[in-house]
Amino acid sequence: MASLCRPGGIVFVKGYFFGFDLLDFLDAAKDWSAGLNPYLRSRFVTPPPSLLVGMALQHISSATASLVFFAVNLAAVFGSVWMVGRFVKMGRIALFLMLAIASLYYPVVYLLERGNLDGLMLILLCSVVVVRNQWLKGLFLASSVVLKIYSVLLMVPLLAGRRFRLFLLTVLSGVLLLLPFHSLLHPFLQSALSRTQEFTAVENLSPAVVLGSLCKHALGKTIFILFWAATFFRASWRYSMFPLEERFLVCLPWMAAFPLQVYPYSGVLLLPVLAWRLGPRQIAANVVSLRVFLVGFLLVGTQQGALNEYFQSLVHSHRLFPFLNVVGMVLVLTSLAFGGSLPYCKNEDTPTLEPV
Repeated sequence: MASLCRPGGIVFVKGYFFGFDLLDFLDAAKDWSAGLNPYLRSRFVTPPPSLLVGMALQHISSATASLVFFAVNLAAVFGSVWMVGRFVKMGRIALFLMLAIASLYYPVVYLLERGNLDGLMLILLCSVVVVRNQWLKGLFLASSVVLKIYSVLLMVPLLAGRRFRLFLLTVLSGVLLLLPFHSLLHPFLQSALSRTQEFTAVENLSPAVVLGSLCKHALGKTIFILFWAATFFRASWRYSMFPLEERFLVCLPWMAAFPLQVYPYSGVLLLPVLAWRLGPRQIAANVVSLRVFLVGFLLVGTQQGALNEYFQSLVHSHRLFPFLNVVGMVLVLTSLAFGGSLPYCKNEDTPTLEPV
């Protein structure tokens, strides 16, 4: 709302241009095609298979590639929300409301403007939830892990639920996907380790970085890592009696709050969790925890650039609004780890949200 009211008009993604992140993938793909090390570029930090995105688009102009990838991300986000909404048996009206929320959610706007991989990540992770074929589940999960490493968290419910066959299928698929890029694994690990040293509280969803800015860097990160791990395992235990697919959905916020630098587009991972939380089997759960989750969801979607510009004369601080995203993420994790919920029931008689 601040973005709509500010004197200069709407701020979508402050300080960047359309397709800003996609350009890194295009340049890295050109380097690799020329026999160069793409990880010499400081901004290319994703696993080697992500080069396939740049390779698929490198033969068209960067402007056209940005438009194509914009359409891909938009379809991926809307398709993911629709799939999960149908999976949790939302009514048609509720589904269209979820799509409206997605279209207005700042992490989605940020993703579409920047052109990063989180739209593809979202559709892969939601496909893991929705598809029934075990081979496809393993392939989709492995594809998400080799595109962005935070998806490895989904291996925890696999092992906890003793789904060893699916675990082995995922590992095998991941190895096969990485084989063509084996020469880049060492440069990638070096790049990933150097990224853990980044230290900024601007455009960040992970509380690890913000806590580091409030106290000694190592101490702040340690505090959050302990909180992150404790809430993750608490939520894993709390939902241990739920179906595996729903436990996958519960894991998504911990990916968006990974103890590294996490940019606002990773907030799109909360959309399928919102659809699940508002589904007919969860909507009647503990109302307090639902309200805490919704407040956290809204704060994660705060557009800090617009708020800083619009309210700077009132608060005289550039440090207030970046904290809102982080507080929202903490509330989301806390609500899922400690909030009440109904025991899962296989009874399909629960009514949908759509009125009869």
